[in-house]
Amino acid sequence: MRNANAASLVVKALAAGIPLILAVYWPLYAINTDLLAMALRPVMLVAALVMGVCLMGQPLTRAEFSLIKVFGLMALTLLVTSIAADDPMTALAEWFKLVLIQLFALLMVRALRHGPTAQTLGKWMALASVFIGLYIVYVYLHMMGPVLPTYTSARALKGLAEKQNVPLNTIPFAAIVSYLCAVCILPMTRWLWAAGIFLVIVGSTLTGSRAILGVGLITAIVLWIFSWIRSADISKRVFGWMMLMVGVVGVLAVMIFLNSRAITAFTEGRWDLWRAASQKFLERPLMGYGFLSWKDDLVSRLPGEYALTRSLSEHIAGGYHNEYMTALAEQGVVGASVVFTLYFFLVRTGWKLAFNKSYTWTGGKWALFAGLFLTLRANVEIPGLFGSFQEPADYLAYILLAVIISRMSYEEDYVRAATEVQRSSAIAWAMQNRPRRKPTPIQTAGEPALGAD
Repeated sequence: MRNANAASLVVKALAAGIPLILAVYWPLYAINTDLLAMALRPVMLVAALVMGVCLMGQPLTRAEFSLIKVFGLMALTLLVTSIAADDPMTALAEWFKLVLIQLFALLMVRALRHGPTAQTLGKWMALASVFIGLYIVYVYLHMMGPVLPTYTSARALKGLAEKQNVPLNTIPFAAIVSYLCAVCILPMTRWLWAAGIFLVIVGSTLTGSRAILGVGLITAIVLWIFSWIRSADISKRVFGWMMLMVGVVGVLAVMIFLNSRAITAFTEGRWDLWRAASQKFLERPLMGYGFLSWKDDLVSRLPGEYALTRSLSEHIAGGYHNEYMTALAEQGVVGASVVFTLYFFLVRTGWKLAFNKSYTWTGGKWALFAGLFLTLRANVEIPGLFGSFQEPADYLAYILLAVIISRMSYEEDYVRAATEVQRSSAIAWAMQNRPRRKPTPIQTAGEPALGAD
């Protein structure tokens, strides 16, 4: 019992420490970028190993086994594409880092099956998200002063902050994903709602990034459409399918008919990055060029090398600002297929949690919202689930994945335990109420048994 209590305290302390480390990373990032990035990976992996070892007694759930299969298929496939890359040593090094972060996620899934550990992580993730939001406010006031933000001033702030090692694209994402980890575990309260509103306002007004607000709104609309599609009301289901088809046709119409220059301006230069990725994919569609191959020739593939796209290509972490296009260009169809499989698995798990009956949780739609948010954000930003850069954004994406899978595992654990209790109760009742056999009368020699003819 003492060992169990000690292990529980250790695991809960680490569950509080992981969000704290990811939150204070950004204020320290500008001081010594290289040292901090090198230290983060072993610290996170050791923490997850200790948590996983302390809670290894439970059998695998179906959700965990499914995640292991997805990760295993992804690792094996990307190993093949990395060996076939133009620079196999670099590609294999990035592949190894991706495998390590997926091992981290598997260990986190097992740890979060422990209810007190999950609650601790949720509370500290909520605090971490607010801390990161306050850090964004500090950066804005420190660099711009106490003036009302405009889009122009916020864009200027983003460029100034980049030069001082303050990435105002990634930091708001870290705040939002930390918050989503919290609300996928904790029941919603007025405090959590207020924190979410604060983070959306700060992330969309003080950073010059439209991704947080835009992706968040689109995610909410998609979730609303899915809820109507799953409705028992036939009219709502029909309307939901109509809205989904209108959305798909609208996106295709914009891509086909809108002027390329207009799309480039609206996407802040990303359109040209995506076209560069598509060109590279078409040159080697099967296996791609390998991890980080965008660094070889991205600037030369951009049209005109105008200031916006040149700045993007020199300062972003993932090259193409799109996880799917990056997967296609770097891993080809073979590697990109397993990346798409991972995102499909994430959304499918969130779908089950949102729309299937649950005995342990009422926040299933938050899980689906979080999965959709990661999936849609992957169209406009990187890193994330495909990223191998080992920054807080990567770890937070995989922690969110672990939280969602652990909710499914927690439900399976509850159902298994309830089934065993019911079975034990039924056996005990049957033993207490089993019919008693009457004793056979003793026969004397030559006498027939009672009741005999």
